[in-house]
This record gives sequence, C-alpha cells and structure tokens, in this order.
Amino acid sequence: MTSREQLIGTSAKRRTPQIALFIITLVLFSFAVNTLRTFHAPTKKVHRPKPVPQKSPSHIPAAKTNTKPSTKPNIDPNRLYPQPITLEVKDPFWEVFPNISEGQDCSADFKFFNPERGQKITAISSFPGSGNTWARHLLHMASGFWTGNRRGSMKLEQAGWKAEMNDCKDRTTVAQKTHRLHSNRACEFEQGIVLVRNPFDAILAAFNHHEAGKTGEPSMEVFVGSSWPDFAMHWAERWEMFHLEWFDFEGPVEWTCFQTLIKDPVKTAGTWLEFLELDNRRLGNSNDPDQISITN
Repeated sequence: MTSREQLIGTSAKRRTPQIALFIITLVLFSFAVNTLRTFHAPTKKVHRPKPVPQKSPSHIPAAKTNTKPSTKPNIDPNRLYPQPITLEVKDPFWEVFPNISEGQDCSADFKFFNPERGQKITAISSFPGSGNTWARHLLHMASGFWTGNRRGSMKLEQAGWKAEMNDCKDRTTVAQKTHRLHSNRACEFEQGIVLVRNPFDAILAAFNHHEAGKTGEPSMEVFVGSSWPDFAMHWAERWEMFHLEWFDFEGPVEWTCFQTLIKDPVKTAGTWLEFLELDNRRLGNSNDPDQISITN
C-alpha cells in the first residue's frame, strides 16, 4: 500500500465517528421537525361522494341460514379503555362471560397471595406512557389478585388499590409495577411482563402526563418552542435504554405489544395468566364494563 492510500484510509477512519454523529443528529432533527409539523398542520376537509348501494339481481334468491340470533349483548372488542360503556345484560350476570361460573362474579374482592406459597416476584414493566396502569387493572380483574407498585402511588391507594405500599419482595402480589429495570436490585425480580409501545406515541403520552397530569390534556401551546423537542430527544434515549435493559434480563419475560393489548385485551390478559401459571376462570372479568373505572 502506497503512502497516499495509507493517508486516505487513515482520514476515512477519522471521519467515520463524525459521519455517524452527523447521521444521528440529522435523524433526531428530522423527528423533531416532523413532530412540530404534525401539530401545526392545518386540517383539511375532504368531501367524498356517498357510496351508492348496489342492488342484487331480483332473480337470485337470498341464501337461507339457520343461524339463530345471538342473545348476548354486542361488546366492541376494539373499544378503548377507559371510555364509559353502558350495556343491558340479562340475569344471571356471569352468562356474559363464558369462562365465569356461578359464584365467581366480577364484584368479588381481590386477594393477596400467602407469602408461604412462594409466588414468583414478577415485574409488570413499561416505559412511561405505555398503558401500565390499564394493564394492572386488567390483571386485577383476570387473576383476582392485587398488583403492587415499586414506588407506590398515593392517588391509586386512595382510589382503593390496596397493594400500592406493599413491599415488592413480600410475594403477596401477582406483579409489581416498575418503569425501570435497575430497580431489580431492590425488588429482585425473577420474571417480567413487559409492555412495548411505539416510541413516538409513548413519548407523546409521557409529555402529556408531564404537562397536564395523568388524565389531563395539555393545550397546543406547550408544543411551541423548545420544550417538546428537548423532551422528545431526551426521552428517546430513555426509551432505548429501558428496552435494552430488559433484553439483557436473564429471567423469563412475556413481551406484550401495546397495539395487541388494545385490539384484544381479554386474550392478552389470558397470555399473562398462562405466563404466571394461574387459572383463567376469571378471565372474562377483565372485559367487565361496570368495573372500568380506573383511568390509565
């Protein structure tokens, strides 16, 4: 190799970190600009012609069916929690939920595990803004046992969540909420249920929580200026680190996508029960419209 080739190779190696840094900066800047454009873009009304219903030929007879009309109420599986739902149900109430037998209705009080049972110390973990409180509610309803909270929440305790201040290592709860895996040193988690949400949606939800509280909605003015771009860039790094920590976790992990949870919360809760080695006799309770009262 000539001295000229060596010089070119050395120069290229020196430029590689600079090029990588430039690409990362460009991606983050594009993310921030596109986000701001999304919130400031004017809304356009699109007028679409009404579809014309097609009439079937009169000479083709309608197909006969022996299907009997359902006597159960229609429950939209795609409804988003915590929207209030009003349903008319027939007695006995448990007939709405096929896995519920008499005496196991949704009004039964949640319980604690006996510490001597040796229940595994399980994390129910997510990046902030990824539906952790909702997931805990579903797990309460499906399992019949309380979840705990690594940090504790006075607000949820006042709302009736009785295990908020329990020691995360006392093995009395079905799972313990945490947003950061490094808390494992304090709780000594043996396994985990991890919720994963699209980083843009999760970071936006976390920003809304930061600006307007858990159930509030901030005004569009908070997105003007540097507050939102700075927040998004900093929390994008935190989102990455959170999931990398769980990738390195040596115990069993049940990964759950947020969109899957929204699409079919009952089925998703069933996978958690299977992971936790609990029976599913209460699974239908997680879809009880009268119990959806705790906001996410």
